[in-house]
Amino acid sequence: MQRTHAFVVLLTTLAALPGVWAAKLTAACAGTTVWWQASMNDDVDLLQDDTNDRFTQVLLKSGNRGCKGVSAKGAEPLKLAEPRIDFEGGTPTERDARLVPDPAQPARKVLAFSLQQAYAKGWSGKPAKGRVQMDVYGNQGIRQLRVRVRVKLPADMAVLRDFPGRIDWLTVSEWWNNASWSNEPLPFRITVNLTKPQAGRGSALRLQAHAQSLGTAGRWDKTWWEQTNDAFEFPVGRWVTLEYWLVEGDSRSGRFQLTATVEGQKPLTVLDVSGPTHDPSDPKPNGWGHFNPLKLYTSKQVIEYAHRNIRALQIMWMDLHILGCSELIDCH
Repeated sequence: MQRTHAFVVLLTTLAALPGVWAAKLTAACAGTTVWWQASMNDDVDLLQDDTNDRFTQVLLKSGNRGCKGVSAKGAEPLKLAEPRIDFEGGTPTERDARLVPDPAQPARKVLAFSLQQAYAKGWSGKPAKGRVQMDVYGNQGIRQLRVRVRVKLPADMAVLRDFPGRIDWLTVSEWWNNASWSNEPLPFRITVNLTKPQAGRGSALRLQAHAQSLGTAGRWDKTWWEQTNDAFEFPVGRWVTLEYWLVEGDSRSGRFQLTATVEGQKPLTVLDVSGPTHDPSDPKPNGWGHFNPLKLYTSKQVIEYAHRNIRALQIMWMDLHILGCSELIDCH
């Protein structure tokens, strides 16, 4: 069997001092595999930096600045970039990322993203949204991704079911095969959202994904595919393991798949698309150069509704695993 060229990331987190969160990452490169590894019981080794007026980041202090894998002869190099947390500005009273006790197991710390107010500007130049996300930007040679993470909506997030209108986008991850900010041609993204397709009280939250290219007017108005699972209701107050599988390709060879496992239940493939995973007109697609495996990003209307009812939107995360491959085979 031919060996794939891959690297693996396992990221989990522990407790924090005020303004400081996250975990020590250790890296080791061996042959064609690169590991980043940490556990919930490791020491804190990330520091929040609020000095940048656009991107407030949490930066690694450990000296790990990404890791490079060994590719096959003649193949492009493999690189997994250093992760950071990105808020697109704002202050800690408007958005935050920190470690908090798991309500079900207070001795266990989990990473929580929260939004209290909308502060990020939209097309009008006025505050229109809020963002907390993990950036893994500047990767090289990743043609296939397998990602697993545990996520929980705290019990009070059930209030979103009573949002009076539809919720079209509450983004939980995003995957870029050419980015809109990096001067690459033909930007393309796959966005994964929690949505509330029906207006009115008591409506279920659903998982939805779509693939888009950037249009000539600077808007994401070219949608290549979109899928929503209307049978799977995303739970609140329970851990859900999300497993992503992304394969770079065209309408015949591209693949996006998302499996959800609610704690105590069997895995369920909730989204499964065979379709383009790069801009169809891109003659030389070059892999998943950037991605946000953890994300909380939504509109002013949703943030303000949550603030009135439960003070803040919040998503909890733990146990992130990332496997990136330079080959389109045997990526397990």
